[in-house]
Amino acid sequence: MLGLGGSLRYKADGRHQYTDGEMRWRILQTLPGLWRRTALGAHRLDLIVAHAPPRGIHDAEDLAHTGFDSFRWLLRMAKPRWFLHGHCHVDRNLRATETLVAGAHIVNVFPYRVLEMGP
Repeated sequence: MLGLGGSLRYKADGRHQYTDGEMRWRILQTLPGLWRRTALGAHRLDLIVAHAPPRGIHDAEDLAHTGFDSFRWLLRMAKPRWFLHGHCHVDRNLRATETLVAGAHIVNVFPYRVLEMGP
């Protein structure tokens, strides 16, 4: 499991807000541990929990609710089974909240979700 908090920077003094480059750096810092686990025969990364979505998946057009490009890169590199995010409010049932991308189930869990994640 990997957890990544924060949203895209939309205010100069925003707490827990990052540029895409800053988020990519945060992701890169987790890679040695992930690679070490893989080398030792551990399972791949099953679950990523993030505050914000990947860019273009369940995000919105305003800067405060835009996702990270670096999360798209992480999906291709880590190949998780699940990527759970919040941050983007679902106010109408016309918006997608579950999407399959690169073998990963991307799920917007705002305001809450009950999920069954089989073995």
